[in-house]
Parts: sequence; structure tokens; C-alpha cells
Amino acid sequence: MLKDCVAVLDIQSSHIDVVIGEKSVNNTFIFRAKESVEYYTFFDGAFYDIKVLEEKISKLFIDIIEKNDISRISTCYVGVPGEFFKVLTTNYRIAFNKARRIAESDVKNLFDMAYEGKEDCGYTLINRTAVYYAIDGIRSDKVIGKLASNLSARLSFNMVSNNYKEVVGDILSRIGIKTIKFIPVPYAEAMSLFTKEERDATKILIDVGNVTTTISILSGNALLYSSAFALGGGLITAYLADKFKCDFEVAEMLKRKLNLGLRQNTLSKYVVFDDDNEFKFDRDVANNIAIDLLNEIAEQCDKELSKCTLKIPSDIETVFTGGGICFIRGAVEHITTVLGVFAKIAVPNQPHYKKPNCSSLISLLDVAIDTTRDKIFYYQGVN
Repeated sequence: MLKDCVAVLDIQSSHIDVVIGEKSVNNTFIFRAKESVEYYTFFDGAFYDIKVLEEKISKLFIDIIEKNDISRISTCYVGVPGEFFKVLTTNYRIAFNKARRIAESDVKNLFDMAYEGKEDCGYTLINRTAVYYAIDGIRSDKVIGKLASNLSARLSFNMVSNNYKEVVGDILSRIGIKTIKFIPVPYAEAMSLFTKEERDATKILIDVGNVTTTISILSGNALLYSSAFALGGGLITAYLADKFKCDFEVAEMLKRKLNLGLRQNTLSKYVVFDDDNEFKFDRDVANNIAIDLLNEIAEQCDKELSKCTLKIPSDIETVFTGGGICFIRGAVEHITTVLGVFAKIAVPNQPHYKKPNCSSLISLLDVAIDTTRDKIFYYQGVN
């Protein structure tokens, strides 16, 4: 494979991307190769058709190798969508016989001991990070090499469902990829879309995709909570197509034209052009369809957040990303009004990719490159 590059597989609910890239000196990305296919891969935590999924993924890798004259891809970083992902957090403390310098082995032991007895037979540990560390009760970002009598931390353990791991792992193994490393998409987006200073202030990140929505609470260098449910912006397209008896592609173009902030009688019709055909749709009917679905998403977001046992500050910043609703003018504002929070959209800080629907792929590439340099704080339980 190309030297200094990483290969990333991003399996989203409505499309699959494979990219080979690297970071340049100015911290932007260089894409050496990229292949994509639209395909509805999963719904409500289950794959639609594993055989077809294998066909799609295999063709993507064959195409990317043949078109770019790549000899082979031996290692691949695979994104884990929120519906196949689980977070466990815990506090833990270890004490030393006497004050001494903290070693890398001490940090590893802290994680190992904190996770004992917390294994889940349906999931495999793939990533473990610290929200924060404390030396003798005083918080510290860096602990290795510092003098201490005890070391404590708030730890986050991220797990992939065994079904996802086995299905995708088997597909890639049959393609000839020897090393497979899983990265949770919610974790990647949390680490990539925000600076360390921004993450120090706890945030809620809501990724609304085509048919799935993932809610994550992030703080420091870790996730505190993550939950997903099968409801996304693609249902707006489906409802529009059903209501107006039009093709799905036309309904998708209509969805992109919606403006929920328009006052009554400002514009009576939305006009959509498909090739040489012109379609007109009642503005209020189309807007109300979108608003009804957005209310459902907001209600479900509220339910998922209520399951979180953490104390969530009332003024916590809530940020949206993903391609499901962020392109609809006024959609995020509507949901945040229902939830009683302020609206903000996060996009990758990369030229040509500053779009919410690019957050997953760019974040995975970003974290994949960084984790090749970090052996302690990013842990892979499977290869």
C-alpha cells in the first residue's frame, strides 16, 4: 500500500466509502484514492443482506486497487456506526506503596483493572480512553513520568457488537486484508470535529443520518455516553415521495429545497427540475411533512438522553452533524427549539469537505492516522 497512507472503510446506513489518505504538513488530508457506492446497509442494528454487503465492499476494494495501481491493502481501519456501538464509563484508582514516577505500564494496569468484570458477551472492546486523569487527587492531562502516590481516572471503554465485528471482519479477511482495526464513528467525530479546548467543555453531538441518528456526550478525550435509534432524514424523503407520488430522486431534491423558516404566503410552491421536467410542490404541505418527522427525531433524542445516568448541565452545548437534516434550512433550529437548546452544526475543518455529510469519513481518516502513532491511549482488542 502507499507509504504513510491508511485505508479506511466507512459503512453508513445508506452508503459505503473506501478511502486511502494521509495528512499533509499543514494538517489537511491528501486523498490518494476513494471509491463510494450508495447502498442501504443496515437498519435498527441489523444488516439488510450480508451477501450483497460483501459484494459491494469487495467491488469497492477491487476498484480502488485496480484504478490506482495499488499492489495490496494489508491493513484497514473500519468505522463502527452508532447502532453497533456501546460505551461504558467508570472511575478507578490505584495506589502505590510509595511515591514514584508513573510509567506506561501503570496507565495500562489502570485500564486493565478498571475493566475487569465488565465484559459483555455480545460486544468486544476496541477502544479505551480517559476523560481525565488525576495524580494524588489533582487533575492532569499528562501523567507519565510524573511523581505520584496514587493515580486515578475517569475511563471510557468503547465496544463493537460481535455481529458487526464478525460480519465485516469476515468480509475483509476474504478480500485478503490481514489486519482489521475498528474505530467507533461517534468517538472519531468527537475527537476530530472539536479541538481539545472545545472538548474540555462537555458537549452533546447528534449525528442525524439517512435512517439512523446517534447521540453522544463527549468530554476531554473520551465519550461519556452514546446511543442510537433508527430514525433519520431519509424518512422525510420517503414521506415526501409518498405524499406527492413522485420518484425518490425528485423527493430528495425537494427535501434539499425546503426552508422551514419561510413565513406563510412568502412562497406557495417549491419548484424542482429533473432533466427537462419541472415539478411543483405545495410549500406548506412539504414543510409540515418535514416538521412532523423532525418532531419525532427531537422526541426520540430527548428519550435517549433521559436514559443517560450522568448529570447533564442545562446549558450544555448541543451540536449537530450528518447529512440527514443539516442541509434542510431551519431543520436543526427546529429540533433545538423543541429540545430547548441552541443550534449549531459541526463540519470537518478540511478544504472541499466542510460539509456535515462528510463528518464520518473525514473523522475516521483523521483518527486512523493519529492512532497509528498512539499505542497506549487507543487500544485495539482485535486485529
